[in-house]
Parts: sequence; structure tokens; C-alpha cells
Amino acid sequence: MKKTLFATLPLALGASLMVAAPASAANWNNPNSVRAEINQLDRQIDRTRGLTKRQEARLDRRVTSLRSLYRQYKRGGINRAERRTLNKRLTSIRHSVRIQSRSGHRR
Repeated sequence: MKKTLFATLPLALGASLMVAAPASAANWNNPNSVRAEINQLDRQIDRTRGLTKRQEARLDRRVTSLRSLYRQYKRGGINRAERRTLNKRLTSIRHSVRIQSRSGHRR
């Protein structure tokens, strides 16, 4: 019984690690996942409270620029470096949304 438990334990741990990975890390070359993340970010900006009109407009311009870059990359197929660039920009915009939405609560 102990032998089978120890034999299946690494398989169970490996399976749990695969499930825990984020969707963007699991399938970096799926252009639909990138588009979905950009669309989700756009909706998040629209729903976020505490942003001034100017902040929202600036964030919308950044998302529009990111969407344009995504379309440019998608034409030739997205490689790892391009996906990394898109992820960095997504992360940067998400961070800005968090910071700017909190700054409105301190006034």
C-alpha cells in the first residue's frame, strides 16, 4: 500500500501544479487568450470606481494602444518575445488601474 501511495504522489502533485498555472502561462501562443485579457482589462477600467474622467481616458488610450499592438503582432503570429511585451503592458495597465482607483479614495 505504501509503495502505491508513494508512486502516485508525484503524479498527483504534478497534476495539481498544472491546474494551478494561470491561463496565460499555460497557453502563451493562443491569440484568443490575449484578446480576452485585453477585453477584460477594458471592462475593468469601465467598472472601476474612483477614477477621474482624465484617468479613465488615459487608461483607455493605453488599452487602445495595447489592442493596436496586439493586432500588429497577430498578423505575423505572436512569438514569445511579443507575448512577453503584451503581458508586461497588461500588467502595467492593471497596476495603474489599481493605484489610480485607490488614489481617489484618499482625497
